[in-house]
Amino acid sequence: MEHTYTRLARRRVAEINEENFSSDFAHDLGEHTEELEELLKEFDRPFSEGLTRLLKRAAYEGDPDNLGEKRKFILAKIKAMGVSVDDALRKTISNWLGISGIPQVNDTTRDRIYLLCFALSLSADDVDWFFNHVFFQRSFNCHRLEEAVYYYCFLNHYPYCHAQQLIMEIQAFLEMEAPVSENVLYTREIQQQLEQYATDEEVKGYFRRNAWAFRGDHNNQRAKENICRLLGEIRGKKADKEIAVRLKEVYKREEGNCEDEEKGRKKGKKGKVPKYVDAAEIESCGLVVQEILCLHKPGELLDFLTEDNDITSIPVMLKCIYGRIGSEDPINISDIRLPSKGRRHFPYTELLDMLIKGIDASKNYDAIRKLLILLKFYQFWCIHDKLHPFRLPADSEIRYETYLYETNNLLMECGYNSLFEGNCYDALFMLCSGSAAPLETLRNFLASE
Repeated sequence: MEHTYTRLARRRVAEINEENFSSDFAHDLGEHTEELEELLKEFDRPFSEGLTRLLKRAAYEGDPDNLGEKRKFILAKIKAMGVSVDDALRKTISNWLGISGIPQVNDTTRDRIYLLCFALSLSADDVDWFFNHVFFQRSFNCHRLEEAVYYYCFLNHYPYCHAQQLIMEIQAFLEMEAPVSENVLYTREIQQQLEQYATDEEVKGYFRRNAWAFRGDHNNQRAKENICRLLGEIRGKKADKEIAVRLKEVYKREEGNCEDEEKGRKKGKKGKVPKYVDAAEIESCGLVVQEILCLHKPGELLDFLTEDNDITSIPVMLKCIYGRIGSEDPINISDIRLPSKGRRHFPYTELLDMLIKGIDASKNYDAIRKLLILLKFYQFWCIHDKLHPFRLPADSEIRYETYLYETNNLLMECGYNSLFEGNCYDALFMLCSGSAAPLETLRNFLASE
């Protein structure tokens, strides 16, 4: 299902990038950060607006601007399911309908949104759209028993009461079953299996056979694998520093100011000749190190690698990605000129440390997804725009489409929704990728005040 807002957002990004792709277009976003900031504000739709569109799809015919009417409509739908409405739920619904209402990200909020979706008799596709394009959270995290059952029920058009009864029955025997496997069961695999079942007995049998997958925390396994892979490619390694030091010595010798050689000449001896650094050695380095070694002569950036900096650390990696090597901190979240939803969980040092150390226990969909988008953006454009610009065709539109294809494949492989123009965080990376120099455009935007 594609709503008007989605079509407008996609058309707007397409128009902007089409201008960037034009050979005679000189007004590049990379040099106009204020313009980029204003464009990103266009993609900051309030949650309440998306919710109102959903109500219209569910046969709401009242005044779209009347909060009281909309609240009455929702509460009537919930009561019609036989669900009691307490003060907490009333307050939640009122907050969601308010202009500034932003739902919290936790299991309680997710369950209340599913309750709303059942009350509005939505299809599985409608629920998926609402989570991904309005709540900006992953739909149907099927490692949660409740959400796996919800997925089955939405697919088969079963009501909320049916879902709750199934959850109670399955929880009872899951508590008695012992774990039987140490295998990894990915979210998409669970969904694909649930899509095959038409009866409750088949579903309950599935949960019995795979009880281990719904205990403890098995979230984000595929995301963890891909984050570790990308980090392995991007951040520096201990051996990289020695290569950087040698290359710096080579540059100094070529410029005729090698201190060892000068000292040697004064003593009547040959100066120490630095060992040559070949291309294979440079390509063995992490991408943030390669970018500096390949594109910069001796100076601040190369000095940064050879001084007392831990080039394997997350802060150093982020400084390189964000172009903030001369700064004390990789990024100041409050200074990023994005709407609040875009700034929230913007990848920073403490967040990455938390995800890397405890990603198995992390249920923060938004943080993990944003990290995947950032790491893929840097990996793709560092390789294809900086290090090996001729691996892809010179056509800007083809390069952009290749970036979208690879990024969306990565996100979908991890069970997350693809890049969405209506999400201001996603739009930032899409607009930067459509510019003449993607990394510089992002870095200029983050550096602006």
